[in-house]
Amino acid sequence: MGRKKKDTVWDSGYEVNDMQIHVDRKVYNIIRGVDKYSDGDEYSVLFKGNWESNGFNVYSEYYVPKQKVTGSSVDYEENLGVMRERDGYNVIVHSHPFLKGKIGEFSNDDMEYINKNFKISLLVNGHCEIIKAHMVFNSPHSEFDFRVELDEGSIFDYEEAQEAIVGLDNIKRKKTVVYDYKRNNIGKKQSTFKDKDKGFESWNEYEGFGEYKQLYDGYAKGYHY
Repeated sequence: MGRKKKDTVWDSGYEVNDMQIHVDRKVYNIIRGVDKYSDGDEYSVLFKGNWESNGFNVYSEYYVPKQKVTGSSVDYEENLGVMRERDGYNVIVHSHPFLKGKIGEFSNDDMEYINKNFKISLLVNGHCEIIKAHMVFNSPHSEFDFRVELDEGSIFDYEEAQEAIVGLDNIKRKKTVVYDYKRNNIGKKQSTFKDKDKGFESWNEYEGFGEYKQLYDGYAKGYHY
């Protein structure tokens, strides 16, 4: 008897690869420069990227958007959608400086106001390490997008070069007031300027002043700021 012919398995022709993001090492140098300038506050930086045969590649071309920052928030002062659509900055790096390890997540606000608006969102910890990625894929139906999250193990880097950072003056710190609410000090502004706060002209310039005044007027009993 002849040998039985082996069944042929149908092959779609699709090539299936693990999802990978490749980040130019220059990107890390830029992140480190911005992180040093931000001095423990959050920040965001825009980059350009595209699909290639090895996965999605993040290039070193960047823009530091105008933003006001604190240790736990970033408020953008220009339309990032314009930068994305007009100038092609489709990748955003966002920092959580309070994260020191390899484990961390985007916040709900990040997901709502940042991640859904960019093809790739990269989360950076306090050591300038990219620990999480969020990707958005368009579907044929205009009302649906697919979201995929990758952890640090799916993010790779290449090349390395030093680079001077342009646009750091677009990062402004939100102005905050520190109060001492001891009975004798209610309403008095405490002079606790740090070196990085010396650029502010006066305490009255600090945001949140009116909010604190409203909260504590009842305790101040007629004290006028």
